[in-house]
Parts: sequence; C-alpha cells; structure tokens
Amino acid sequence: MNQTTRFSAVSVNLPDVDQAFPQLFSDLERLQVAVLNNEDWPILNEQFTQVSLLAIKIFRREEEAMDLCRDRGAVGHKSAHQMFLRNLAGIKMKCEANGPDVALAQDLRSQVIGWLTDHHRIMNASLGRTVKDLVERSIAHHESTGAIASSRG
Repeated sequence: MNQTTRFSAVSVNLPDVDQAFPQLFSDLERLQVAVLNNEDWPILNEQFTQVSLLAIKIFRREEEAMDLCRDRGAVGHKSAHQMFLRNLAGIKMKCEANGPDVALAQDLRSQVIGWLTDHHRIMNASLGRTVKDLVERSIAHHESTGAIASSRG
C-alpha cells in the first residue's frame, strides 16, 4: 500500500482537509527530492513556502474542528502542529544558510514526512472519529426531534 492510499484510508471527515492532505504529502516528497538534487535556492524557497502555507491551511481547519467538537486531544494536537512547523522552518533555515544536501533531505524524511505520516495515522484519525461522532449525534438528535423532516417540508 503506497503512502497516498494510506492517507486516503484515514479520514478527518472534513472534505477539504481530506483532499488537501495527500497533496501536502506529495509536495513534501517533491521538496525532499529537490533538496536531494541540490536545486537552486529560489526554487527551494518557493517549495518550502508552498508546503508551509498548505500545512498552515490544513492545520487551521483541523484546529477549528477540534474547537467546535471540544476535542479532548486538542491541546496536544495543536502543539504537534506547532512542532511540525518549527521543524520545517528549521530545515528551511539550514537549507538557506548552508545549501541543500543529503543530510537535509534525510531530515525532511525523518522529521517532517515521517512525522506527518504518523501524525495523520494517529492524531488525525482520532480527530476524524470525533468529528464523525459529533455529526452522527447531531443527525440522530434532529431525526429524533423531527427537525430534519419539518425543515424539508
């Protein structure tokens, strides 16, 4: 099973996040290859920026859902997002200062890509279950009170 398949097997139950997450992973892998291939800094800088912006967009949506669902794991999950962004920024700073190399490509693999894989499989899967449960409870409540039927009629 490839990484993209594993990502799509885990749902956060937020359609935009579920669609964007495989793209983030793909962008990170392209960035790692660019670092490994010693691409010029302007190209790398653009890729680092693109990855950072997409990650921030995804994390904001996840955190919004955590707050709305009153997710008990929100503090740790949000802290994990900040750690990811710090690690990515640190690798970007090293790359800008010293140039791309194999060691930075390995850091991207272990500290960013590998971390993101585990994060999605564990923390995002938990958030997905929380979101799904909230939606199902909301639907059940509305069905039991007749609110859905009366709003359609």
